[in-house]
Amino acid sequence: MRLEGRWEPRYPIDEVWAVLCDPDVLAKHAPGVQSMEEVGSEQFKLDLHGAFIRRTKLRGARLERANLAGADCAGADFSFTNLKSANLTGANFSKASLRGADLEDANLAGTDFRGADLTDARNLTARQLREAIVDEATRLPELVLER
Repeated sequence: MRLEGRWEPRYPIDEVWAVLCDPDVLAKHAPGVQSMEEVGSEQFKLDLHGAFIRRTKLRGARLERANLAGADCAGADFSFTNLKSANLTGANFSKASLRGADLEDANLAGTDFRGADLTDARNLTARQLREAIVDEATRLPELVLER
């Protein structure tokens, strides 16, 4: 996640940094985050179901096993993002960029990819595409796995 802007804290920087690194604080205040659970050193399980994250830049993010079910991600940039085993059921990725994204074992049932760019997406299977919504404007990778 990337937040931009300039702000001068009124508290000691080490206290501010500790709060910004607290998963409970992030889950309550980060845009679209329903819940956040630490599953390892600097690894978190995110629940973003139903989030409104249109035109957001998540390029290169590691969202393995994230729950994005029903999220509105239209026009967002998920290029080169790790979406392995993520739940994208019923999410809106219309006109989004998923160039080079890793979709291994991601649940794409009912996911709207109309007009999306999936060029060079990795580990995308024919089964996943059959369960998703695509149209003639959807740009697909040259290689789609048969498994």
